[in-house]
Amino acid sequence: MGPQVFRKISDAGKKIQIFWDPDDDPYLIDTIADQIGTADTISAIWANPYQDQQSVDDMLERFI
Repeated sequence: MGPQVFRKISDAGKKIQIFWDPDDDPYLIDTIADQIGTADTISAIWANPYQDQQSVDDMLERFI
């Protein structure tokens, strides 16, 4: 999906739900948030067990 689709979902007051593997793209949430201007409407489901606790902590620190 492109940024226009994410923005349309967000502007409609809906949540953007993504299944996400941070090992594939650790900054996917950052990218989407930059495109739509907020991370408040993004709901990410971690697709695989994480491999590195520090990377989890770093990601959570960016959004909490």
